[in-house]
Amino acid sequence: MQDLDTTVLSDSHSFESAAVVDMVRESRRPCKAKRDRYRKLVRRLEIQILASPDLFDVDKIDLPPSLQANDKQRHKLMQRLLRFKHQAKIGEVASCYWIKL
Repeated sequence: MQDLDTTVLSDSHSFESAAVVDMVRESRRPCKAKRDRYRKLVRRLEIQILASPDLFDVDKIDLPPSLQANDKQRHKLMQRLLRFKHQAKIGEVASCYWIKL
């Protein structure tokens, strides 16, 4: 009987461990390829904003499925683009930005 109790405890412990492992995996940063793709997307959108800040509509951009599915990341991107659009309108875009283009 003691072996059965130990098995039940160890099984429930493994479920808890699996949940902790899943939480850790979710909090890790994306792989390098995903980070590079995100940077390229942001750069492309920022160039579009610089070309015509008044005509650029943040709500009408076509996002990749990975960003459409992730509310937190999509919100973060939208806020970043809105800040950049505002800076472009008032002329506060850093001069070093032009060097990186």
